Amino acid sequence: MEIEPQELHIDGHRVSGRLVRPATGVPAVLFVHGWGGSQERDTERARSLSQLGFVSFTFDLRGHGASSNDLQRVTREDNLRDLCLAYDFLAAQPQSSEAVTAPIWPRFSLDCVRYDGWG
Repeated sequence: MEIEPQELHIDGHRVSGRLVRPATGVPAVLFVHGWGGSQERDTERARSLSQLGFVSFTFDLRGHGASSNDLQRVTREDNLRDLCLAYDFLAAQPQSSEAVTAPIWPRFSLDCVRYDGWG
């Protein structure tokens, strides 16, 4: 298992993450925390999945954890762009693309927590 700190950039802001890679390539798991949370909640689960052979990516949405920006200024649209950035990053990893030759959706699990009060 290998854990690599990652720094992604979008709209002039930093999105901090961790890529957790197993020794072999299989479907990928993208962890997404809820409002006020951080990737710390998912790091141990990503490590456990790596031991089972899954490549995972945890990350902090803008305004959360080690990522940049003020939480009070972050919009849902900002966090959606962060999510798309993280998804594209994970999809580009060699373990993700070699694992399955089917369309992209079947090879990903998206672990999300709903933001309270958002319909």
